[in-house]
Amino acid sequence: MNRKDGLLVLCIGMVLCLCLIPPAMASTEEENNTPAKDAAQLKMEELEAELGEEGMQEVQEYLELQASLPHVVKASPYSYIAFAATDEESQIAYMTGIDESDLTEEEKEKLKAELQDVWDRYPDDFRIEDNVPL
Repeated sequence: MNRKDGLLVLCIGMVLCLCLIPPAMASTEEENNTPAKDAAQLKMEELEAELGEEGMQEVQEYLELQASLPHVVKASPYSYIAFAATDEESQIAYMTGIDESDLTEEEKEKLKAELQDVWDRYPDDFRIEDNVPL
């Protein structure tokens, strides 16, 4: 092979490389542009598959309710007990827990009355002082 043929082969090789690399790079960029799902999105899809449409609607309603609560309720470390005001079964469970505690009868009645007072005023008239009986 003479020098001219070698140079020609080298030029053809370079042209081929230059022509083939951009399409290969473009396909890699297209793959990278596919939106990746983050962990939270994957978890939500998993939860939606598990709960179904009706369950997800309940979750949405619960989140909207939580967002609408006054700041003093959200800031309470015992807001989950105060939230029992929205569910009679939860109220019964707390009252039963008080009845089964080691408190004296007088302490039980006082605590149950204070708790019922908090639940009766929940959430609009919830006060910082309500954290004491909770």
